[in-house]
Amino acid sequence: MKSNSLKSSLLISLIKSILFSLALTLLQYQFRQSSEFAGQKVSSIEHGLIDTYFSVIAVEVCKIILFISMILWPVFLLHQFKKQSQFKKISLNKYSIFIWAICSYSLFFIGSVIQYPALYEPFLAASLKKFIFQSSFYLSPNSFFICSVLILLTSLGFVIKLNISIARIMQTFKRRTTAIGSMASFAIACTVVVIIVSINRHTPSLAESLLKQPNILLIGIDSLRFDKSRNQSITPNITKLIQSPNTIYFKDHHVGVPRTFPSWVEIFQGNYAAKTGIRHMFPSLSQARKKNANLVTYLNQAGYKTGVCSDFAGDIFPRFNSGLQEIHAPAMSLDSLIRQNLEFSFPVFMPFILSKIGRRFFPDLKGNPAYANPNHLTESSIDFINTTKNQAPFFLTLFYSTAHFPYAAPWPHYSKFANSSYPGPYFFQKNPDLESNADSTSQADIAQVKSLYDGALSSIDQSLSELFSFLKQESLWDNTIIIVTADHGEDLFENHNGQGHGEHLLGDKVLKVPLILKLPKNLKPSVTTISDLSRSIDIAPTILDIAKIKQNSMSGVSFLPAFFEKLDPTSSPSHLSSKPYENLISYSETGIWFSNKGNTHFQKNRLFYPGITGLLNFDPGGTRQIVLNNKFEKVIQIAKHRSITAGKYKLIYMPKGDKVVYQLFDRKNDSENLHDLAQSNPDILQEMISMFQNEVEKIEPFTNIVDQYVVPQ
Repeated sequence: MKSNSLKSSLLISLIKSILFSLALTLLQYQFRQSSEFAGQKVSSIEHGLIDTYFSVIAVEVCKIILFISMILWPVFLLHQFKKQSQFKKISLNKYSIFIWAICSYSLFFIGSVIQYPALYEPFLAASLKKFIFQSSFYLSPNSFFICSVLILLTSLGFVIKLNISIARIMQTFKRRTTAIGSMASFAIACTVVVIIVSINRHTPSLAESLLKQPNILLIGIDSLRFDKSRNQSITPNITKLIQSPNTIYFKDHHVGVPRTFPSWVEIFQGNYAAKTGIRHMFPSLSQARKKNANLVTYLNQAGYKTGVCSDFAGDIFPRFNSGLQEIHAPAMSLDSLIRQNLEFSFPVFMPFILSKIGRRFFPDLKGNPAYANPNHLTESSIDFINTTKNQAPFFLTLFYSTAHFPYAAPWPHYSKFANSSYPGPYFFQKNPDLESNADSTSQADIAQVKSLYDGALSSIDQSLSELFSFLKQESLWDNTIIIVTADHGEDLFENHNGQGHGEHLLGDKVLKVPLILKLPKNLKPSVTTISDLSRSIDIAPTILDIAKIKQNSMSGVSFLPAFFEKLDPTSSPSHLSSKPYENLISYSETGIWFSNKGNTHFQKNRLFYPGITGLLNFDPGGTRQIVLNNKFEKVIQIAKHRSITAGKYKLIYMPKGDKVVYQLFDRKNDSENLHDLAQSNPDILQEMISMFQNEVEKIEPFTNIVDQYVVPQ
């Protein structure tokens, strides 16, 4: 009879938890009707999505309801036990169970809001946002989480009677003393055996370990500016890495396309975007799936275990044919965007969904820019290394997105560098306003945005400390090549250039990024600072050269000879006789302009095409990936601004409807590109234009130069 009652209680409580979760879901959905979806009012888009992708939405909502039901089940189960007369140990009133649960959850919820306020921001009133922001200077989310657990444990102590007498405890203890003694003796014997085995086991010496192929850790930090890489208050661990004796610091490193997708493909393939075919964020499936030799394929052939770990900006990695054996990064398709939107549409559930278990059930969480916690990526990277370190040398790309706009770092970093008296509205995040005037942002807002960006970098740097400590503890540090770089930099309202990246080529805040390279311990460089100009396309050849892997498909050059140029030729590697890294030219181009409005510099000097919503399609082949409408491909290529950087000069090419505009800058004395020398230095201008056109012919072979316009064939 008791068994049947137990089964009945389990079933009834489960049904109640499911019904309660369903009711909460419907209630939250009603509040959500006034929110936005993909930047537009829900009412204008959502009904069409429900009709077209009903199965995707239904499955995800059911998944959320069942997940929350499992969490609520114990509460309803205790309540059901209270109603069964044969369960005598339940002491409190049946409603007290829910009171304890609500109190515990409320503290848990408040802690979650303080930790990830950017996620909850759409549901918060302006006054509440300001209160949370100011509270973050004094309150820790961990204190709320701890109090929540304590209340929960205390309630269980009251709910269940612990009426075991001291005598019964002592009697049990005496009865088990002999068994405990036997177990202790066995444990001591096992310990002795383990010690003996450890002593007799052969431990590889440092020299032997260095004979193995080096591990390679390629760390990308989205939007990391060069001027932030040695800032002791913001990036102390990166600064410490730069100061390591085996680290090479590149002082003049440039990206080819200041947008994530084409920039990473350039890094992997060692070729400019015009040759890789990935020249913007939304390439066609045929372009993205094209198989090309790259850094990863060469390492795969050499026996490396290859993988990538990333959060929201790393959605590019599942989209192109890199050859990576493991990809731990979010997908970017209409399906994943719908699931992600649903997962973050029910604020009452979010504290549970954001838990470690929740992240396993809902992998699309990592695709949300407001949930880019670098600690999660560090955990994933450590898991990857742990599973591969004893099998093969590893190559891991680790790409942190937190410093990409909207710079939504978790607590305490979003307020770490902020002014507590900031009035709002950008307390926790800030996306670029693509259609605003260049100078429409107030100085208080600019200061706050910069503090958000610095806080995001600080959160990444702190997480890197944990990763570096792990490598040292596991004796992997000395035999691991570590590269720290960025896919592009970031404009933060300097010189009327607005916020963001990829729209223009002025200044050094976007095109110039850090490149930091730590060599294995057995390589002792004579040079630790490289002043020569380097490019993203030079990273892969340099890594392969250090690992002694030959390649013949890359336009970039190896900088390995530069690390040993002061050594005696007889003591440096025999293949380092030439200096291919000298007098290089860096070639760059803009990405897609997402808007055609505003009064910024680049909007006044460009060819016009539709805004981003008018350019994109969903792949008709069933993948539902977001791709550029093919009819705009050539238009966008023609409209691109391009630049070359050579020696002390930089030339920017800007095609307009009636003419091509060239700008010339002395980048050594005018790094912000504020003084155009095109009119005052005609001879240098013509020399740079000639150099630019020669580079175009080499880098973009399927183009013609017609009346100075670069035109695809």
